[in-house]
Amino acid sequence: MSIGSLVALPVVPYIADGLGRRWGIMIGCVTMILGVILQTISVNLKMFIAARFFLGFGIAIAHGASPLLVTELVHPQHRATFTTIYNTTWYIGSFIAAWLTFGTNHISECHVSCSTTQPCTNACLCRQQLVLACTIIGAGFAFNPADVFCLVRA
Repeated sequence: MSIGSLVALPVVPYIADGLGRRWGIMIGCVTMILGVILQTISVNLKMFIAARFFLGFGIAIAHGASPLLVTELVHPQHRATFTTIYNTTWYIGSFIAAWLTFGTNHISECHVSCSTTQPCTNACLCRQQLVLACTIIGAGFAFNPADVFCLVRA
């Protein structure tokens, strides 16, 4: 993931400034979702490493554009608070994800029409999370303003 983030570094400012913050977030999220799909269907270490590369690439793009959009949309009085909350929730989410990953390693069977093998259990859970993530990203993209000027025109 770190290598993907480093490779994306030169591209992030051009995506965030050229296409806009909202499109930068969307491109990063779609890249991460493709990485998650690749990681879910990986059958060997090379596919898994490639998936982690795409995850890191998408994370760098999304996290390069997200704080910019937050600071542009929030009232100046609340910018520091909201930016801090945004940056802190990343670590809360990674903590929860780490414990969920640890917990799913001990599931003995899957009840979502899969066999009782361990990789299928994780694949079932990944598919469910993927549907939820796509729904949240689609709703967020549809209802969030692209920039401050959308609010001024309204």
